[in-house]
Amino acid sequence: MKLLVTFLAVIISTSAYNQNLVPNAGFEDYVTPPCSWLGTQSDLADAINDWYILSGSPDIFNTLVPTTCFANCFSTDYYVVGHQQPHTGDFMAGIITYGTGMGAYSQYRESYEIQLTSPLVVGQQYYVEMYVSLADNSSYATDNISFYFSVPQVVFDISNTGPLYFTPQVTETSIVADSNNWVKVSGTFTADTPAEYLLIANFTDDSLTDAFHTNQTLWDDAYYFIDDILVKETCLSVGNNKTICANDSTIITASSDLFNGWALATDPATIISTDTSFTVAPTSTTTYLALSDCDTFSVTVTVQNAPPDLFLGNDTTICEGTPLVLQATDPNGSYEWQDGSTSPSFDAITTGTYSLRETNQCGTSYSEIHLDVSPLPDIPFGNVTWFCEGESVILTEAEPTLQTFYIDENGNFTSTTVISSPGFYYLQAHNDCGYSTRLISFETVDCPDNPEAAVDIELPNIVTPNGDQINDLLIPVHLKGVASMKTTLFNRWGETVYETTNLSIEWNGASYSEGVYFWKIEYTDFQSKTHEKQGFFQLMK
Repeated sequence: MKLLVTFLAVIISTSAYNQNLVPNAGFEDYVTPPCSWLGTQSDLADAINDWYILSGSPDIFNTLVPTTCFANCFSTDYYVVGHQQPHTGDFMAGIITYGTGMGAYSQYRESYEIQLTSPLVVGQQYYVEMYVSLADNSSYATDNISFYFSVPQVVFDISNTGPLYFTPQVTETSIVADSNNWVKVSGTFTADTPAEYLLIANFTDDSLTDAFHTNQTLWDDAYYFIDDILVKETCLSVGNNKTICANDSTIITASSDLFNGWALATDPATIISTDTSFTVAPTSTTTYLALSDCDTFSVTVTVQNAPPDLFLGNDTTICEGTPLVLQATDPNGSYEWQDGSTSPSFDAITTGTYSLRETNQCGTSYSEIHLDVSPLPDIPFGNVTWFCEGESVILTEAEPTLQTFYIDENGNFTSTTVISSPGFYYLQAHNDCGYSTRLISFETVDCPDNPEAAVDIELPNIVTPNGDQINDLLIPVHLKGVASMKTTLFNRWGETVYETTNLSIEWNGASYSEGVYFWKIEYTDFQSKTHEKQGFFQLMK
């Protein structure tokens, strides 16, 4: 009878080690497969059983609805987050661990919660596991995908979209950047409370989250598919995965009263060491299995070389207003740009030389690129431009591509490069970077051949820069016989506030205080004689 009791105890013990405490661990127990994204807990309850939305609006994906649905795993919807076959079955979930929630928030997080089938036992060791895959259209990849176990159910309004500041029992400390394959996130811990609920999220804010910028732009977030969550008792724990440089060694560790030894994942039947602390020196990335009577866990030793040769690109020219995004290549490296910043990407927008030093534990890689910025074409006329009566303005003499558009007498929209009559004209110029367009008022002045012809300059006595298009600018009311001029404006203390050689002046004073301002115009007539005229005006807003 004693032998029978012992045998039953072993069966019960082994059964406990193999029991998953997470119901609906693969999201396969469904009500109605969703076609769209989820916005509320009611939406989730209509889709699958057991799970709760804790914050944000995490999603459920499946292969059972048409591909036109957002929630299909291979959706053709415009806002598709990516394509991935569920790790097992037909369903998987999705959460955002970092970002702005498509630009709507400053720090956006999504999280799931589920009640375990039984509370944790204080003092018992547990193993936690989940498979994750970065969505194809994510702009970021992050670390800190975590598990938190809570005694009471945590209830949050899903409108709470920021981080939930809990201290998780298990956290993935490496950036998960694989969007092609499923990556196992796992760990062990010893329960110190009889927790009944499991929460899955990134529980840290942006300052404590390492985020790697991908080359994608559709979703301004780190979006992860998740599947097959496992929580179970275990008698075995192992150390973290390791990364070493080529030709180095490291120690991998296991802890268990029922430890049997280490084996290679490629040959699990052959024990290569029975030491709980085992020194290994693989020449390539290798996975080792820790074997015990209750569990088998793996430890992967990644063999890393110095950062790959870094190449920011050939020296190039970009158009004004269109930044060139320079990108690091090693998601697990550290970065230093020419200005000392440490982000994995840099938006280059001005002419200059940009450099990046990329470092990992095995070495450093460096690259630099020179960037020139090509501006949009200039339209070399003031908002009001004066020309002599009886003459014409040849636009192409100022800018070879410059032209203006008008509607001719037949009602056709056409263009010309010659302006002969006063009026408002839309001028347009183009180069390889695009088009520049401005509305210019062309006005005529008397440019007499008679050396005795009168010269007339008159400025308004008030300027009101309020946007009503009436007296918004200081512009001459009359201008006659002036070939060139320099206008200087002074405040009441005699300080210069503006100078220009533009015949139309075009000062709006929007950034200056109300009050009386004085002007002095030094000008040359068409007989090359110089003159000076002074006056004042009132600035009112």
